[in-house]
Amino acid sequence: MLRYLARRLGFLVVSFAVAMIVIFVLLRLLPGDPANALLSVNATPEQIAAAQEQVGSNLPLVSQFTLWAGQIIRFDFGTSLISQLPVGPEIASRLVVTLPLTVLAFLLATVLALVIGITAAVKADRWYGTLLSGFAQLGIAVPTFWVGILLVWCFALGLGWLPSGGFPRGDWQHPGEALTSLALPILTIAIVMSASLARYVRTATLDVLGSDYLRTARA
Repeated sequence: MLRYLARRLGFLVVSFAVAMIVIFVLLRLLPGDPANALLSVNATPEQIAAAQEQVGSNLPLVSQFTLWAGQIIRFDFGTSLISQLPVGPEIASRLVVTLPLTVLAFLLATVLALVIGITAAVKADRWYGTLLSGFAQLGIAVPTFWVGILLVWCFALGLGWLPSGGFPRGDWQHPGEALTSLALPILTIAIVMSASLARYVRTATLDVLGSDYLRTARA
């Protein structure tokens, strides 16, 4: 057991290191210099050199990677080149909205996928079972943004039941308003995600329904 855990932990560390290298290389392959975000159009060579020294883009690539990786390991994400504020608190302030949105959308998608997938498998010989299977296939092909546009057009612009965007300035001080503003994003993500999950649920349910032990139990 300890050997297995050590092997999995080593695999995790190697995967993390490879991901960091790939991300660093891809960022460096992009055209331009990060220092350009600090400069105006008519920047002088002295100003360009000072900006490059500030962001560290004048250092060798190995030194840049070592400095960047060390900051990531220490959870020090540096300072935003746009807002000039620490990146860590900027991310944390947005997680107040992102985490509830992700969790609620996943829970709703799981419930929808279970209902759709099991019904489509158990009632595969009925018209609504076939219809649900078609919905799952269609949901995978439809882009998420297109589903969002349709929901906004229907429930926000057409019926006026839900807001088309925005989030309360007080965050979660008024839970009802916050949940109302997240309703359409949650529903958009859940519909697309549940369509993909429903296929796996349907396939797994069909495998169980056709298994030997279940036929024996019925007999």
